[in-house]
Amino acid sequence: MKWFSDLKIARKLAVSFGLIMVIMTGMGVFAIVQFAKLYEPTKIITSDSLPSIQSLGKAAELASSIRR
Repeated sequence: MKWFSDLKIARKLAVSFGLIMVIMTGMGVFAIVQFAKLYEPTKIITSDSLPSIQSLGKAAELASSIRR
């Protein structure tokens, strides 16, 4: 790392800032990929399970009204 210690302070700051930007970009891409993976099961749950839960709620409401 002698090359880094030989640099002027402005160059060190530029290299450090560039490295941080590369790391942050990588983290952003990783987060987007993970959220895309998370979206698919959520979409399946909301499209398949929730209508059946709504139907059960309507059936319970109908049964309650019949008992009254």
